[in-house]
Amino acid sequence: MIEARGVVVRAGGRTLLDRISLDVADGEVVALLGANGAGKSTLLAALAGDRPPAAGCVWIGGRDVARMSARELAGRRAVLRQRSWLTAAFTVLEVVQLGQLCPDDAAARRCLGMVGMEGFADRVYPTLSGGEQQRVQLARVLAQIDGRSGAALLLDEPAAALDLRQRRMVEQVARAAAAHGHPVVLVAHDLDVVARCADRVLVLRAGFAVRLAVDLLPLVLRVDFAAVLRAADRVLDLVLGRPAELLTALVLIDRVLREAAGLRRAVARDVVCVGTAFPPS
Repeated sequence: MIEARGVVVRAGGRTLLDRISLDVADGEVVALLGANGAGKSTLLAALAGDRPPAAGCVWIGGRDVARMSARELAGRRAVLRQRSWLTAAFTVLEVVQLGQLCPDDAAARRCLGMVGMEGFADRVYPTLSGGEQQRVQLARVLAQIDGRSGAALLLDEPAAALDLRQRRMVEQVARAAAAHGHPVVLVAHDLDVVARCADRVLVLRAGFAVRLAVDLLPLVLRVDFAAVLRAADRVLDLVLGRPAELLTALVLIDRVLREAAGLRRAVARDVVCVGTAFPPS
């Protein structure tokens, strides 16, 4: 379990996060949403223990991350960052094994298979495309938490460089990690991804938590499109902070809901009414 209490992060005289509190249970996926610069990646870094807060505390598995050694941190959480700067001529398999405290060839290959990269094990990492490298890094963090009960998986825009089919793979990987008892936090801009795999959403705006959404409830047999669109104006203002992007975001929401209405399956994460996440005050 991840627990954050009153987390404050400052830099250069600015407050990047202001008294953020958040719990992520084992087996739960929580998405961080907000406009660029809202503090999503900063919060993820604070949860990971990579950015010590000026105030407040973060615990993973009941242990204060500020008191953990680098090795203990590596065993309790894995972090996928927005981009990798690795340029050394490691093979793909070697990159995945960098995430393992005890190298395990079979486990590393299994994690490559989870992201559809099993045939790339002997390729040289810098020769891969950006999307392929991102999938290898995802395999690396999966290898890092493999077999470690309750270890946290922290993903910073994991689908950013991926095509539609690979984004679905990221959603499946996040849900599979949660199903194995890992707390999962992901930063996302893509509402499609959030709608399909997140249990809860934390919306950030200028370093403040706007609202922690209630559980995303299934509306399998009926979706009130009119109610959703009426609520969307308020929701998107909170999420995006830029009314000029309203139309684009509405199109995304409409696409998610149309797909959800067609699925008609009793699975909570297959369909989401945005209005349910922000009930009237």
